[in-house]
Amino acid sequence: MTQDPADDAGTAADRFGRDAEAPPALPPQSVAPPMVIGYAPATGRESKTMAGAAFMCGSMVILAPLLVPNLLISVFSLLAATVLSIIVLVIRRRGRGLAVAGLVVAWGAVAMWWAVNHAVRTSYVHMFCSQRLLATGAAVTLYRNDNSGAFPPDLTALVAAGHIDARQLHCAATPPGGVDYFYTPRPPLPSGAGTPKGSTTILACDFRNNHRRHRGVVFLDGHIERLKDSDFQALLALPENAAFASALRAAEGP
Repeated sequence: MTQDPADDAGTAADRFGRDAEAPPALPPQSVAPPMVIGYAPATGRESKTMAGAAFMCGSMVILAPLLVPNLLISVFSLLAATVLSIIVLVIRRRGRGLAVAGLVVAWGAVAMWWAVNHAVRTSYVHMFCSQRLLATGAAVTLYRNDNSGAFPPDLTALVAAGHIDARQLHCAATPPGGVDYFYTPRPPLPSGAGTPKGSTTILACDFRNNHRRHRGVVFLDGHIERLKDSDFQALLALPENAAFASALRAAEGP
């Protein structure tokens, strides 16, 4: 019996399949879940570092004007201290004590430097105004020496006579323009009488709105004083200042 060649081929293929080594099976593939990117809270060390930086920046607001007279450094330190403190207090939530201290130091320094600047500026304005009142009194004396003891009709006559510059009649605390000191002429003093009660007789003074709650006064003897409103009113009540007080009330109103 003759065997079909096709059967021989099939038998060989079956035998080869049984004899050949099967390829290893692959392990099942596992797909990792997608990574979720979210907010990771700061560690305690990071928060304390930021709080410490906030405190240092707050301290620089105080120290910078003393060490380096540069306003930009103070402004940058103030902004940095504020931002870092807010981050620690609102987001990080650790190191709050140091952050609050930095915030308080920074803004406390701003208040302190503002007060110092205001005090220095006020002192400078008062000194400048006092010097101008002193110059006004000296100019009146020069005018009287040139005019047989007669007082000038007004303060602008001192400028016309060349005894004072017009800028000297302007108070540093008021906007530029005009004469900022009140003056009224007095009758000539008797010959040989000197300057009776010159230490209490008002020659000129600040207008009411030049400064708050006080006035600069130049007296007939040439000295100047800065007086509170109550002391100034007491001075106006003296007999030697009656004419001056009446003219001042007419100029300023009640």
